Amino acid sequence: MASDDNNTIKNKKHWQTLEFNDNFENTTSNYKLLELSEDLLKEINIEQQNLNIFIKGSKNDEAVFCSSNKTFTMKLVECSNSILLIPDLEQNTIYNQNNQNNQNNHQNNHQNNKKIESIQFNHYELIQIKPKLENLKNLLKPFKIDDSNDDNNNKSQALTFEQLSKFVQCSDFELKTALLEIGAREIKGHWYVFDEQLLNELLEMIVATIIEQDQSFDNVDSSKLAQSLNEYPIDCIEWCLDIYSTNRDNLTLCWSLDFKKIAIAKAIQLLSLTNKWPFEEFERAWRESLPQIVVIQHDWLKGLAIFEDQHNIKFINYFPVATLPTDPRQRFSKLFDAKSKWTKKEIEPYLLEIIGNSKIDQVLAKFTRMSNSKSGESIYTSRF
Repeated sequence: MASDDNNTIKNKKHWQTLEFNDNFENTTSNYKLLELSEDLLKEINIEQQNLNIFIKGSKNDEAVFCSSNKTFTMKLVECSNSILLIPDLEQNTIYNQNNQNNQNNHQNNHQNNKKIESIQFNHYELIQIKPKLENLKNLLKPFKIDDSNDDNNNKSQALTFEQLSKFVQCSDFELKTALLEIGAREIKGHWYVFDEQLLNELLEMIVATIIEQDQSFDNVDSSKLAQSLNEYPIDCIEWCLDIYSTNRDNLTLCWSLDFKKIAIAKAIQLLSLTNKWPFEEFERAWRESLPQIVVIQHDWLKGLAIFEDQHNIKFINYFPVATLPTDPRQRFSKLFDAKSKWTKKEIEPYLLEIIGNSKIDQVLAKFTRMSNSKSGESIYTSRF
C-alpha cells in the first residue's frame, strides 16, 4: 500500500493558478503572433547572433516579412480558439514529494499564480512571395554617374545599401541580386544606376569601335577601347561592358558581349521613342541599329512589348513587365487595361515572373474568363 501511495503522489500533476495581469488592457495589444515554417524557424535560430529579419511597408503598402534571403506576405488568420500568452508557464511539471519547492508552492497559493499578459484571437501566416522591386529603379534614377566626373553628383543624395533596404520590400539578398541584374553599381558606399542616355550613347560608341578596331565581340579588350574612347572614363567603359556581356575574364580584362542584351537595349530605346510603331517599320529600324552579325529574334521582345492589329496593320507597343505590380490581382488589372483580349502565348511572359510556370493555368482560371476564337485558340478576358 505504501508503494501505491508513493506512486500516486509522484504522478500527481503540479497545479497553477492563472490571473490577468494588472495592466492587461494596456499590454494585450503589444503582441502579434507569427506562424513560421520549420525551415524559417531553423534559419532564425541559426542567425540569432546576427538576426536579420524585418517587417517592411509604408502606410500605402501591404506589409511584408523579410528574412535574410526571402520575402513573405503576412496574411491575418483567425484562430479557432483564444490563445493566452503567459510568461514562465510550467508545463508537464510533476509533483514530487521530495521537491521542497513544490511543497511550498502547494501550501502557498499565490506563489503558483501566473499572469496572463495577452489574449490573441488571430495570428499572421507567412506566405513566400517574389520580392517587390517596382520602385527600385526610381530610387536609383536621380543618382547617376556622368561621363566626366563622379564628383558632379551629390554623394549625400545617393542612397546607401542600408537606405535602399528600408525603402524596398524584399530581403537583403534579393535586393543585392536585383541591383546586379539592373546593372547598378556601388561607388564609395553609395549605389548608382548608369545614366540611360549616356549608356545608350556609350554602347553605340563601343560597338562601332569594336568593328573599327576589328576586335572580336567574344573577346573585347577594354584597354584598346579606352585608347579610342578617351573622352569616356575607363570605369564607365568597363561598367557598360559588364552590363552587356555574358562573361568577363578578370585576368585579361576582356569581355564576351551578349547580342541578345544589346538587341533588347536597342529595342527598348526605339520603343521608348513613340507609343506605337507599325511593326514592319519598327523591325526595320531595329535591324539597322544593330551590327550585321546580329540575327534578331522576335522572342527577345517577350515581356517588353505587346502587339495589336488595326485595319490589317500590325502595331507594337512598349509594355515592359518590369513596370507592373507583383500582386497578381493588380497585375491582371494592368494587363487588361492595356489589352482586353490575350492569348496564352501573349500573356504568359507577364505571369512567369510572379507565379511560376506550373501555376499559370490555375491563376488564369482565377483571374480570367476563357473563350475560343474561330480558329480554336484560347482567348482570355478579365473576370472582373
